Formats: sequence, structure tokens, C-alpha cells
Amino acid sequence: NSYVSGVSHSEIRLQPTRIWLGDPGQPETKPIRSISLLDGRLGGFFRFPGFDSYLVSADHHPELFDTLGQPEEVWAFKPHRGDPIKFGKTGFKLRQATRCSHGMSHTTGYEYTTIASLSLEPPPDADRRACEDIVYQLRNLLTVLSFEDFAFEVETYAWDELGSATLLWALGERGKTFDPPMTHEILADLHDPKVLQRACDRWFDASEVVRLSRWLYCKAVRETDDGLARFISIAQALEVLGREVAPSSKLVDKPTRRKAVAAIKTALTDAGIDDSYRARLVQNAENSNTTSYSDALHELMRPVEFVILPVAKLSYPGEVENLADFAKLISSTRNAVVHMTSDNRQDLEQAFHRIPKLSLLIGYCYAVIQAHMLGLPLTEAHQFLLNNRHLRHGLPNDFLESL
Repeated sequence: NSYVSGVSHSEIRLQPTRIWLGDPGQPETKPIRSISLLDGRLGGFFRFPGFDSYLVSADHHPELFDTLGQPEEVWAFKPHRGDPIKFGKTGFKLRQATRCSHGMSHTTGYEYTTIASLSLEPPPDADRRACEDIVYQLRNLLTVLSFEDFAFEVETYAWDELGSATLLWALGERGKTFDPPMTHEILADLHDPKVLQRACDRWFDASEVVRLSRWLYCKAVRETDDGLARFISIAQALEVLGREVAPSSKLVDKPTRRKAVAAIKTALTDAGIDDSYRARLVQNAENSNTTSYSDALHELMRPVEFVILPVAKLSYPGEVENLADFAKLISSTRNAVVHMTSDNRQDLEQAFHRIPKLSLLIGYCYAVIQAHMLGLPLTEAHQFLLNNRHLRHGLPNDFLESL
């Protein structure tokens, strides 16, 4: 500001939110014809096929070896072939693809590499905004199954044979990279087309509330390194999911609730309770028709008790004997650190002390619950916990040292 001239100057510094290669300037309403997604880590999720080798000594197809001049070994590249996977009722279809490349070095010789990619076929009227939302949901699916901040290395959107744009970078959407995972580092691999189709139907046709829960969870994975922030975010994601899908989330029907509220109001009035306090009690009764967080969490974990309970008992011996105990432990910890429900300093210190490891264990629980909802097999769930570079630190230190 200048007190002499009375003129005010403002400086605005702009940072790009996205970097594109190609021509992203097309109208967002223009239909997208295809989407190509490349990433070197996809093989860990989908188990893409690669090379098969055939030795002449094994007497496989001798006429082939004769035709090729009697080589000692033949390598055959076998790309993925199969019907496209439908993304529920969205109209999008997924095709898996494997490409082969080779190179030659004077130090290492010839090198052959298979590159995994995904190709999405949008419905005829899908614009770029709709396509980006589907890609985002697919990223979230892979994030849940790996407990890693998954983002495709390359996203290419094509609207005709010549026009396309490749998203190379987006502000806030590229977290820390992680190495290509092996199958035992993933909660459930997606190589079986029937399993993948069932999972995609349930993932992409989920309600808005369930999608909100997943967003909270993935946001915690991507943006929180601090145990407390991660715990609060994932605990909230579990609460949102539990209120939506837990079978007994409502205590009574509406007529019964109205009858109970009326009876409480009459009893308080007859007892001469102060008007303001009576109004508060009646309001609490009107708004208390859902199960507690602990009960909702218990119902949410019940279908996967065989996976979660052994881990909970190992992590909290003497405190957790059954699933209800573990649900109560999570609930009481959340209430202590968020609402400060206890006046006992020792209880608060114990709750905060549990946070770093408990935040990882409830992250594991959420992933297991989602995998069960998607119809994915959980036979390797404990292996996933032991091998995941983050989640394994939610287990007791003495147990990890004994491995």
C-alpha cells in the first residue's frame, strides 16, 4: 500500500495444478474414446503373464524347433487375453494388456521386459471428468489392497485417433512412490477374471456413503505419516462404513422411538425437571437411535473375525479375548484422544501410547473388511500383514524381532 498515491498493489503467485503432454485443452464435455494406464507395479496386483520357455531336450513340438533351425531353447511371449471386465453399472470396461520390449547392452547382453498396462473403454457419452472419476476410484481400489499411495505413472486420455493428452503430474496427487509389490505384499491379487469382475461390480456400484468412507481411508494412507492423524482418519472411515452397512445400525424403528421420546418427556415434566435440562435430555433421546461406535465396529468386523481376532489377541494379550473386546479397545481409544472422555491422566497416556501401532492395525482391519465386501479371498490376509512394509509395524515389537 502506498500512503502517498493511495494505490494498493497485490502480488499473486500461481502454481500449476496439472502438467499435461499433448492437448488437454479440448472441451471437458467432449467424449473420451479410450484411457491407457501404465505403471510398473501393476503386475503385483494382476499377475500379468509373461514368457514361457521351451527346451529342445524336453521334446516339445520338435517340428517347431526344426523350423527355427534347432535352437536349444525357445522363449514364447504370452500376452493377456480375455473378455473385458465391466465396472458395474458405470458402462466402463477394463482390458488388461502386456507388452514386451527388449534391449541390448555390451555389459548385460540382451534384456527382455514385459510391461503391464490397463486400457479402459468408456461408454459413448463419457467426458473427461467422468473418466477421471473412474480412474480415481480404480486408484483407490489398488490403494486399499496395498496400503500404499498408488497413482498411475502415466494416464493417457484419447478422444479420437489423433487427439490425446497424457497426465504427467497433478498437484497433491502424487505421493511417495513405492517399489513394485510382490504378490505376498498385496491383500488379494486380482488375476482371476471371475474374482476381478465380482470385485469391480461391488466397488463401482457402491453407495455414496461407502465411497465417502473409502475416500477418508485413502486420504489417510496418502497424506498422514503421523500415527494420531492416521488413527483418527481411519477410525472415522470405519464409523462411516459401519453406520452404512452394519446390519444392526438402527436400534428401533421410528414409531417406537417417537413413543419412547414422548414417555421420557412426560416423565421428566411430571418430575418437575428444569425446562432447559429437560429439553436437552429429550433431544438426546431423539438423536440416539443408532448403535454405539463400539457396537457398529463389532458388527462390521464380525464377518472377518477369523482374520482379525488372532491379530488382535496377539497384539493385546490380556486385554482382548474376543472381537467385542477389540472393538471396545478401538472405541475407547478414539473417545479418549478425540473427546478426552477420561479425567484419569494414566488412562489418557495409555490411549496415546497405543496410537502408533493401533493406527496401523485398524488400517489392516479396514482393508480386510473392504476385501470381504468385494468378495475377494482372504486366505493370504495374514501374509499380507506380515510382509507389508507399513502394516507389519502394527504388530508387537517382540513378535517382529522373533521373525
